Amino acid sequence: MEKITQTQYLELIAGAEVLEKDGFGLKVLDTKKGEMIKLFRRKRLFSTALFKPYALRFADNAQQLRALGIPSITVNRLLWCAEIQRHIVIYQRLEGELLRDVLSEKTTQSKTTFEKFAAFIAQLHQSGVYFRSAHLRNILVQPNGELALIDISDMQIKAKALSLALRKRNFEHILRYQEDKDLLTPQLEYSIPPHCPLAFQLQSIMSDNAGWFSSSQSAHERYHLHEQLRGFALSNFPPHRR
Repeated sequence: MEKITQTQYLELIAGAEVLEKDGFGLKVLDTKKGEMIKLFRRKRLFSTALFKPYALRFADNAQQLRALGIPSITVNRLLWCAEIQRHIVIYQRLEGELLRDVLSEKTTQSKTTFEKFAAFIAQLHQSGVYFRSAHLRNILVQPNGELALIDISDMQIKAKALSLALRKRNFEHILRYQEDKDLLTPQLEYSIPPHCPLAFQLQSIMSDNAGWFSSSQSAHERYHLHEQLRGFALSNFPPHRR
């Protein structure tokens, strides 16, 4: 890992567009030169980040995803600036649109994109990728139509395909934002055999999740939503025997 001074850091971010920041400072910047800058801080005094910084995990995840054939970012440099107490990752900028934006457009392309999204999530889970930051703003639709992961900090890559329990939990992450649920609902038009085990688990999640099923919905409407959800489950997660 390369060490830089605060002066070098300021030169690095000069002219860059700030894309994300919080009360602790800058988080993500676009250099407008084909590279992105991501800053990491240690959030707690005693943390596993003492032994393996978040920036290094980010770089390792990128390398492992590439080895699995899953499109993602390419890290160019890993830096440490002691004066600002930040690890810094510089990575190649990926071109494309956020998946949430593409699905929001409600065009004929959105159905095709949704089908690719379903296949992409299935590929991640079958490859052992547990993406805890899974939501529609962390997946990019590239100019060629293929999907790629762009925020890969909070991720585990297992040695084998994810169990049904982990797939279910990861699906909860995807559905935790109401905006994402609203975008996905119109796309759930697939039929599914009634025996898919994950489908029933997902139905349980959604029926307990305030905002998905409202008390004003009729039994028929609730049944229809259940059927839609089961269809989405099968398209994303085919029945998997371990």
